[in-house]
Amino acid sequence: MARVLLFCHDVLGQQMAGPAIRYWELAHQLARRHSVTLAVPTSTDLQSDTVRIVSYAGRSYAELLRAQDVVVTQLVWPRMLAAARRHGVRIVADFYDPIVLEDLENHRGSSPAGRRARNQRSLAKTRLSLLAADAVICASERQRDLWLGALMELDRIRPDAYDSDPSMHSLVEVVPFGMPDGPPLRTGPGFRDALGIGAADKVLLWGGGVWNWFDPLTLIEAMKLVVSADPSVHLVFMGLRHPNALVPASAMAARALELAERTGLLGRNVHANTGWVPYAERQNHLLDADIGVSTHFDHLETRFAFRTRILDYLWAGLPLLLTQGDSFGDLVASRGLGIAVPPEDPMALRDAILRLTGDADLRARAQAAVIAGRGEFTWARSAAGLDRVVESVLASSPPTLPWRAVAHLYATSVREVVVERRAGELVRRVVERRK
Repeated sequence: MARVLLFCHDVLGQQMAGPAIRYWELAHQLARRHSVTLAVPTSTDLQSDTVRIVSYAGRSYAELLRAQDVVVTQLVWPRMLAAARRHGVRIVADFYDPIVLEDLENHRGSSPAGRRARNQRSLAKTRLSLLAADAVICASERQRDLWLGALMELDRIRPDAYDSDPSMHSLVEVVPFGMPDGPPLRTGPGFRDALGIGAADKVLLWGGGVWNWFDPLTLIEAMKLVVSADPSVHLVFMGLRHPNALVPASAMAARALELAERTGLLGRNVHANTGWVPYAERQNHLLDADIGVSTHFDHLETRFAFRTRILDYLWAGLPLLLTQGDSFGDLVASRGLGIAVPPEDPMALRDAILRLTGDADLRARAQAAVIAGRGEFTWARSAAGLDRVVESVLASSPPTLPWRAVAHLYATSVREVVVERRAGELVRRVVERRK
């Protein structure tokens, strides 16, 4: 049994987004075999009988790590690295969310110089984490290829490492986002009654936020065409405002609402919850839907994304309507889980929506395929991969770090608040402690 700390950078509570959900669920799966602590930014009203939950606000990394064997974290900060080396704690970097690619979309409106600076800081944080990690976890085989390439460029794939594990699964392992083992059970009303949507009406559900790398605009344009043919079809956005108050409001969400209002669909056939659905109640809304939908643009974020909301659709047995180009779009096409359409094509979306809403046999076949394959993505199965990583890093030696490169990366990643001289001084102290 190992002592494992999951370091969650997102707010944990009744309302949670992807990172908090991932760490909450993985923590409870790992707690079946290990002693698990879940560290979160602020105090939370959630309680657990098997996982120790602590706030890291006001606590040093040394205090958090000194009684642990392994830490799992999305980013490795220099002080975390120093504390981990000092106390012999192994580091697992969780790159299920390629943040550096999201940032390319999130900061499109910035000045060229500001956007370049943000990109450099994001890259530096990613490289620092990859250098410091004993192992990396990600969400898909496509992501695994991405991070293997990045690690090779950082000289982490050497002959000795290759000879001991030619597959390199000990360095990069797939640990997808998951879903509960059993099917969802209704515990209360969903959105139909509140929105006045009839039992016979067909509903497309957009679960999760509308972030800047998504394309709800083409979907709303398609809905305008759909409603002229079948006014009983509705589109529901389940939540627009991120539960973490520190996350800025999405510009794309605002654009989607403006377009829906301009087309006359908002409140009639397009509906939006401007808040966020509590995690323990999401199944009630999923069970009110007929189809799970997600649309996006054709860019790098799409290629390497793992759309966590799709797991909720699979859990609820919903046929899928997705844009082609990501791993789930490929899965839809190969397994008949619904329909995948080209990006930014409102006519293709219109046709797909009318097919899925109008053909009960097609929906039934897609639903059967979804239910047959959803066992591949349970939290128990995902945690088994993480458990193997924990055992592997504890049995191996920590990586040899190029401290000069670490100093440079740290300086780049925090250049707006710390000058390079201070960054170099911090790393010098870390090196001296290791002597």
